[in-house]
Amino acid sequence: MDEYVGNDISFVEGDLNDRFEPSLDTMGERFEEADEAAEQKSQVQPQQAAQVVELKESGLQGEFPMHLYPPRGSQTFDMRRNVRLVAPSVLTTLIDYTLPEGIQGFWRTYSLYSDVPAGVNAQWTVFLNEQPCFPFHGDPLNNFKITLALGIDLSSEIDALLELKGGDHIKVVGELSAPVAAPGAAIAFRMKGWFVAKAIDMMRRGG
Repeated sequence: MDEYVGNDISFVEGDLNDRFEPSLDTMGERFEEADEAAEQKSQVQPQQAAQVVELKESGLQGEFPMHLYPPRGSQTFDMRRNVRLVAPSVLTTLIDYTLPEGIQGFWRTYSLYSDVPAGVNAQWTVFLNEQPCFPFHGDPLNNFKITLALGIDLSSEIDALLELKGGDHIKVVGELSAPVAAPGAAIAFRMKGWFVAKAIDMMRRGG
């Protein structure tokens, strides 16, 4: 091989080919490794398929956690109501809903909104089966009263994470601290989640 010297750089012709062009032996080894990997993959797939069949025959199917995603066969709900209170009205019912029998549900989030003027406070009280719920939502220095919305509309969501069943009664009351002059102030509430019929859920679980 001829040796070249120039600009303080010297190398032997053939070095680059040896470095960047793998030999036939090396290429053969790589093909063998690829074949082994493919064979292992083909052996794993039937095992996984058998596990899937076994899982389906047992009546169990994989699901995401219920508090994150609606289960298969569910129907989502998105209830919202906006009321503009005009003096002397200071109290209104925003949500009054009873789940039908035979339904299971999950209340995922809720949202608050009001445009009360300065000097007027809005308050939301949430009841489940006539009992106040969310005992630790709200102002900790004011007996955890829910008096502060989180955004300029109903897009800011607060976790509810409540499981519901048929017959559960949800009621949300909106209240202003003092009469407001016309045109009044708006107060709104939104709740989101999903319902699952028991019959559908039993079929899904194989029960």
